[in-house]
Parts: sequence; C-alpha cells; structure tokens
Amino acid sequence: MSKNRWARLAYQLGLIVLFTLILIELAARLFWWNQPVMTVYDRELFLIPLPLLSQKQREILRNWQNTPDSYLQFDSVLGWSIRPEVQADQEGITYTSNQIGLRSLREYSLEKEPGRTRIVTMGASFTHGDEAPDQGTWQAQLEQTRPDLEVMNWGVGGYGTDQALLRYETQAAAYQPDIVIIGFEENNIWRNVNRFRPFQHHSSGIPLTKPVFVLEQGRLNLVANPFTDFETLQDTLLNQPNRFLEMVCPHDYFCDQAKYQQKPLDVLASFRFFRTLAYEVRTPLPATRAIVQTNLSSTDWRLNEVEQTNWLLVQMFVESVIRHNATPIILAFPERFSIEAMETGQQTFYQQSVTFLEQQGVSVIELTVPFVDHKLTNGLEYTDYYAPDGGHFNALGNAIVSQAVLRHLCQQGFLQNCS
Repeated sequence: MSKNRWARLAYQLGLIVLFTLILIELAARLFWWNQPVMTVYDRELFLIPLPLLSQKQREILRNWQNTPDSYLQFDSVLGWSIRPEVQADQEGITYTSNQIGLRSLREYSLEKEPGRTRIVTMGASFTHGDEAPDQGTWQAQLEQTRPDLEVMNWGVGGYGTDQALLRYETQAAAYQPDIVIIGFEENNIWRNVNRFRPFQHHSSGIPLTKPVFVLEQGRLNLVANPFTDFETLQDTLLNQPNRFLEMVCPHDYFCDQAKYQQKPLDVLASFRFFRTLAYEVRTPLPATRAIVQTNLSSTDWRLNEVEQTNWLLVQMFVESVIRHNATPIILAFPERFSIEAMETGQQTFYQQSVTFLEQQGVSVIELTVPFVDHKLTNGLEYTDYYAPDGGHFNALGNAIVSQAVLRHLCQQGFLQNCS
C-alpha cells in the first residue's frame, strides 16, 4: 500500500473520529441542556463535576458581608453563629438576638440573679426554635411559666453536636449555669461528620465550613475550621474550588472529591459525560447515595465510625458540663417519623438512641410519648404541632417540649413548688 493511500486512510479515520466526537459532544449538550440530572434505568446521573454551590448559595456568599442585619455571622471557631442585637424577619417569622448573640428578647448578666435557677440550652434548630416566633420557643415559654428560671437559648440553626459543644466551652460555660440541656437531634449524627454544610444539605442557606472531631484510635481529636477569616473562605470557595476541596474533603464524610474536582477538559460536555459514566461504573452506590441511613440493625448500629463519633461527642459534652460544675440533661428531639412510629409501636433509631443514652447513665428527656399523649387526648393531628412547611415545631409543639422539660426538672428535684 502506497504512502499516499495510508495518508488518505489515516485522514479518513481522523475525520470519522472527529465527526464522532462532535456528534457525542452535540448529543451530550442536547441531553444535558439546562438539567443537572438525568434518570437512566431508575438511576440518577449527575453530570460531573458537580458545582460546589448553587446560584442562590453563590449570591448568599457574595453578599454575606454586605448584609449587616443578617441573623447569622461568620465565626472562625464555630463556623457560624448568631449576630448580636439583630432583629431579622425570615418568611414571616421574627428572630431577635440579644447583646451576646442569643435568641432572646431579654438580656442576661454574667452572674445569675439571686434565687433563680439558670439553665443554658445548647443545640441546633429545634433548640434555637426555627420557624417559631420569639415568644413561641420552648425556652421563652418555660421562662413565662416559671419566673424563677433563667433559660438561655444558645441554639443555632444547622449546628452539629460538635459546634454546640465548642460554643458551650468557649461562651456559655462562663455564665455558670446550674443545668445544661443538650439538644440532641437525629440528624446530628451526620452533621458531626460534615465540614461543609452544602455537602450534607445541598440547598442549605449556610454555605460555610465548620470544625469537626475526628476519631483516631478510639479518641476524638478536634480538627479546626479550615478558614479563620471570611474573605479567605469566600475567595477560595468561589475562585479556587479544587483548593477548597483539598482543604475540606479529607474529614468530610459527604465529600466525594471525584464528583466535584474540576479538570481542564470539563469545558467539553462529552468529556463530562464520560467522566460521569466512569464514576458511576466504579461507584457501588448511586451518585445520590442515601445520606440519612438511620435504619440500622440492632447488632451493628453502634459499631461504625460515624456513630462512634456521635456517641463519643455526646459523652465529651456530658463530661464537660460536669467539669464545669453543672448538671447535664439530654433533650432528645425526634423526627416526625419517630413520633408517628411511637404511636404504632415501631422501633426507630430515635428509640435506640434514647435507650443507649439512658444505659450510659445520662439523664434524658424523651419527647415522643408527650406528643403522642397530647395528640390522642386532644384529638389533634401531628401537623398541628409543626410550622406550615412541616420542618420544625410551631408554638404549640414547643409548648409540649416546655412542659416535658418542666415535668422532668420537677421529677428530678431540681425545682420546688411543682404542682
């Protein structure tokens, strides 16, 4: 065969390959046009690399420092905290913070008033009272019921047990409470192994990083927030995504670096399509793998690293409270599913958690029974206890919590004059 013929053949093959690649590129752009996910044989395919932030989250991050009346602020130690002396309206609910960044309509001195019992409450959104008005939080209702109590609301939406523990040790402990109520939410188990909030909660309005405790040889070691100032976080997240992944992913359970890492050829939809296929082939679970796997068997539910981290954190929190000469109480907030399951006698992760904590000798306030009893006694539906979107307790739901806390305090002898 002559050299010219070889050249023509190579040229023709090259054209075929080029034409094929162009067709694949056009097809990929057509099929993936303006849609982040495609379902193929009941399997969802997300075009890799996934964006670190949604457009809304990018706007939140860009405008974070330009909104001084924002309810939340960047915190180099905790990740985020409540901005002091702010009144913010979010979807018709007013959130008011006092001088020290607590959700409260009143101020608290460093030393408690004589003749009063001081309680600090630590936790996440159910402790904070998300979606309930200022006077509708369970802490505010508890203070209204018992004027001899000071109930300080240190809760912050989106917190893990790790952040609540650090906030207690760095801020709340200085107020020398008599009792510390630690809010435990079922979702905490996952937040405690998450460093970048959107990795775990994709639509979160808090596009920030946080500290975590890492399990090493049976002990928990603190890994600090990777960013000590907001400007560096903002620049790295918006302009250096691969650098951000290197800093955050190693200790984030939900970060699969291969899904987010950007490569030069990502400008081609066909390349991204083949990246996606390659990822799916080597990944045993779908890209949308379940992140709330709370249906754990009774034989191994405490054995994996995620849950060991969770329970060791609770233990650390309890021990820290005792070291500060206060009494720890766990207030276990159930998911709505767990409350409904209690009525039908189903076993849940929540019930397993409460049982486990009680076996460790920790004082626990269980909430499913009070809700079921109130519902059956008053002929209500479970929706009556929740805000319109069904995510958090409304004022009535928080009233049930307040009554359960007061009943526990009286039964344990922490309060006098209990009727």
